[in-house]
Amino acid sequence: MKILMRADTHVSFSVPVEEPKAICTFSQVLAALSVSLGSLVVGFVSAYTSPALVSMTDRNITSFEVTQDAGSWVGGIMPLAALAGGITGGPLIEYLGRRNTILATAVPFIVSSLLIACAVNVAMVLCGRFLAGFCVGIASLSLPVYLGETVQPEVRGTLGLLPTAFGNIGILLCFVAGSFMNWSMLAFLGAALPVPFLILMFLIPETPRWFVGRGLEERARKALKWLRGKRLMWSPN
Repeated sequence: MKILMRADTHVSFSVPVEEPKAICTFSQVLAALSVSLGSLVVGFVSAYTSPALVSMTDRNITSFEVTQDAGSWVGGIMPLAALAGGITGGPLIEYLGRRNTILATAVPFIVSSLLIACAVNVAMVLCGRFLAGFCVGIASLSLPVYLGETVQPEVRGTLGLLPTAFGNIGILLCFVAGSFMNWSMLAFLGAALPVPFLILMFLIPETPRWFVGRGLEERARKALKWLRGKRLMWSPN
């Protein structure tokens, strides 16, 4: 509905206009799915210590001793590292781009889980958890920024639910798998989860907004065309 007002009579009247229809292209769904798989990894990593510490502190399963203090550090070092990752992530998404920053967390996620899975002492577990937490901090900042800059407002509410849902699925998966696996096997599962996330992130472009901010309008146009499809209306100004 458009409101018009005449300056001479100060009489206003309304003119009905066609409301824009929500357009949800396959490309936008793919972008949202890629980001959501990252949220699944974040959820799994965040929940890991709750089921894992039960078997990790069992000397019949673990070849090295995990004291009560060490167990507390295994559980608490990840949020501390996530704080550092969140602070670091801000400049990274501006300098490297949203997509590249997200992509840069995939391999460290795999490495962190492998460090834990192959650990022969508590120090390796702590290093793995610190690296995982650092990536969680970066991902928690960059994932919603990427999604907000690639998905149209008309469908942002619908597709925006995917990362939250996948994050909760990751937490649930960790707890369910943790009831059947020991801490090492659970970490190997955690190392496998970022693989599809890594592959899909290679298939999606950087956000048009970041390209425009760097003066790369042609690359922004191509990225926007990939996301919006044939009905693209380009106006960088």
